[in-house]
Amino acid sequence: MLKLYYIPKTRSSRARWMLEELGVPYELVRMTFEDARTPEYRRIHPLGAVPALSDDESTVIESAAIIAYLADRFPERGFAPPISSPQRGAYYQWIIYSMATLEPCIIAFVAHTSKRPERDRLPIVAEDSRAEFLRAAQPVDAVIRNRTFLLGDQISAADIVLGSVVSWASMAKLIDDFSGLQAYVNRLRARPAFQAARKD
Repeated sequence: MLKLYYIPKTRSSRARWMLEELGVPYELVRMTFEDARTPEYRRIHPLGAVPALSDDESTVIESAAIIAYLADRFPERGFAPPISSPQRGAYYQWIIYSMATLEPCIIAFVAHTSKRPERDRLPIVAEDSRAEFLRAAQPVDAVIRNRTFLLGDQISAADIVLGSVVSWASMAKLIDDFSGLQAYVNRLRARPAFQAARKD
């Protein structure tokens, strides 16, 4: 059985969201940050971070990798376009764009506005991160403004990755000027699987 190592209010919530969307059986291994630092868990995830997914003899770390793996693991659920589909490129693109381009801006902005002790915050870093996020969010907003999901009318694993990132951006008040992304986040948050993944 699939086993997800999980700490609430971390990136492991997005992997749990994907599992809930798929509707497949899985075991949720609830952890604390102290649990994650143990030598036993570091044999599963060498950095002592979450999430990690065990699937029989396979282990996958990194939330986006887990989500993409699950989409391919259960192709009948339709969360990834076929390899030969013209949408496959966009599917890969938005998964990587979410993690490599958008999320680092949010991490830096949050760190220098609320997460770090006030004495360690650098306003210039927060300002630059916010500006970079706004630039990077524009093309995503343009794509999603006239679509239900990134690839059209059907949700995909790319939406789970992007949706979790821009939901975080919404909480940080970074998408207030993007009507397309605001509506997109609201649609995703209304999904039963999204709510189930964050119920505790």
